[in-house]
Amino acid sequence: MIISIYKYQQRLLVLLLVLFFNQETFSQNSAVILGKGFDKQNGKLLKVAKPIGNYPKSFYKKNSDDIKVENGQFVKELELDSNGFVTIYEDPYMFGSFSFFVEKGDSIIIEQKKDRIEISGNNSAFNNLYTNNSYLKVSPDSVFDVLTVLKKYKNADDVIKNIDIQKQKIFNFYQALHKEKKISANCLKAVNAEIDGRINFFAGNYSENGRSEETRKKLGLAFDTKEAQKLVEFYNSKYSVFSENSLYSTILDQNLYMTGWNMEAQAKKTNKKVNRFWNQFDELFKSCRSNFGVIDFVEPEQYKEIYIASCIFESIRFNCVKNKKDLIAVYRAFIKKYPESNYNTIIENLLFEDDLKQKENNNSPIGSLSSYDAAVGLSISNIRIDVKKSFEEAIAEKYPNQNLFIDFWATYCSPCIKQFEYNDELHLFLNKQDIKTIYVTIDNEASVDLWKKMISDYSLVGYHLFASEVYRNEKIMKEVIDYVPHYFVYNYKTKKITLVEGYPSEKQKFYDKITASLIK
Repeated sequence: MIISIYKYQQRLLVLLLVLFFNQETFSQNSAVILGKGFDKQNGKLLKVAKPIGNYPKSFYKKNSDDIKVENGQFVKELELDSNGFVTIYEDPYMFGSFSFFVEKGDSIIIEQKKDRIEISGNNSAFNNLYTNNSYLKVSPDSVFDVLTVLKKYKNADDVIKNIDIQKQKIFNFYQALHKEKKISANCLKAVNAEIDGRINFFAGNYSENGRSEETRKKLGLAFDTKEAQKLVEFYNSKYSVFSENSLYSTILDQNLYMTGWNMEAQAKKTNKKVNRFWNQFDELFKSCRSNFGVIDFVEPEQYKEIYIASCIFESIRFNCVKNKKDLIAVYRAFIKKYPESNYNTIIENLLFEDDLKQKENNNSPIGSLSSYDAAVGLSISNIRIDVKKSFEEAIAEKYPNQNLFIDFWATYCSPCIKQFEYNDELHLFLNKQDIKTIYVTIDNEASVDLWKKMISDYSLVGYHLFASEVYRNEKIMKEVIDYVPHYFVYNYKTKKITLVEGYPSEKQKFYDKITASLIK
């Protein structure tokens, strides 16, 4: 009863605070999240990933869950399909991200301080440790590191035994918090799965790498290749991830990948025949998972379903699969295999979200490029371009007498953003050569506001092009590039664009390639 009273009091407190923002009533199937101290993110649009179905990993994201930060604060009612881990992050993904456990009916206050995130509300005793990456507790003042055991013991059995001892100490730590009514039963279940999953994942990964003598020396591992192989087989194959408890781990899909990888190796040794269905998509998912088809070797269909759904969500979030038609083919295979899956409707909505927006937005003409000139200010105009015209033809029409350096990028692309650090020297070189810069984003229309803000934040002086979905998919992504960053030079005399291999961080070597492109 103590927990429910506390949750009621906490929710009441947040609701009173919310009155300063707006007047709303909140559903018991939602969580209310109040943020304070987000001054560095002021004006930004924060993204939310949340749990879904019977697998409460934070991988389900939709635009309606976006959080707008105003005056360093925000308040958000988050509809929940299930209890589980929620992640809040800036675009591009992983910039300033943090995760916490949430249940339906919770009210959470998140305060961003100088060196940490502080969370108040239900399960805060766990959330503050998890959010600040100190959740592997064996005591109030000590955190467990898997490497300490791997560096100490030469025998695989000793490694397994001692990791299990440390793991049990962590379980006991959180069991005590549960008995003290500081974390709920649902949270304890998720904590145990998370601890179990992560420790086995770390141990399996280190053991796998430890089969190399060079890596063993680098990490200071005590065991030899033979013992490393024993550990790999235990943590990646003999250790079962196929339990109800494992469903609560945020890294279940990674453990499934490792398990499938080992089951594939075992099948080759025994000549076991397996129906290879998902390996047909290996090449498609190579930027997400190097061996996507190992899931074929996992026998419980429920876990295949979870893994494939997770990869589809990951691909939508990170744009791993560049051509949406290819991803739709995977989705069709998925619904044929799992017609009753909880994930079907949500995957469908996310896959076709942009298409629905395109139909609703009559102000976004098909086949257009929206131009924005950072040199003269925030003015945007739509230049209607025949969808049949190539990108090269579109550039020649708009800039008939100007040599151009073309930077293809996206707001979520960390490598693209990293290269902006070298823009000052790059632009000094380009200005001396009378070469103007064009930045071409491959973002979708939902990111226009963030796109404009990042142009300002990173001082991207030059011309900017924002293509409509149809033009982006049919012309740019099919005919010019398949990922970002990519750099080109447009020569107005030849009316051609030429790929410039390398990165601005290479400086003079990169500049020489730009010059060579204009001589051709």
